[in-house]
Amino acid sequence: MNAELKEFAKKQFPDSKSDLFAMFMESGFDLLKPNAFHAMVTMQSWMFLSSYENLRIKLLNHSAIECMAHMANMVMGIAFGTAATVCRKGGHRLTRGGFCYVEYEDIDDNGRPKQFPPLNERNLKAVKQGKAASEQGSHHGQH
Repeated sequence: MNAELKEFAKKQFPDSKSDLFAMFMESGFDLLKPNAFHAMVTMQSWMFLSSYENLRIKLLNHSAIECMAHMANMVMGIAFGTAATVCRKGGHRLTRGGFCYVEYEDIDDNGRPKQFPPLNERNLKAVKQGKAASEQGSHHGQH
């Protein structure tokens, strides 16, 4: 980002200022009406990097993750991991969300899952978010 954009990001998006995708993600959440849904496919970094900790906290405090498919490198034909996430603004922290992890080996030659959700050891069928947040700090995703 150039200097002007960095300054804008610091002022307007303090919780997601590190990257444009995260600013877009935060802006999308802010525009939602109560109980509205927000669906995005983003880079996975917001779930793990410390620079997005405040964004994760904001997400958990103001919405519930209804479902997420965390995809490994190359699953979508790109060299980084992604996350397809559906959130509901104002959702209850104890909402039982559906989570799955898709590895490259889980897709066929056409890029489609051989089975969905895939069967792998990192796959969580459902988890209460309050429990996940307390067990994993503010990190989402399956390590």
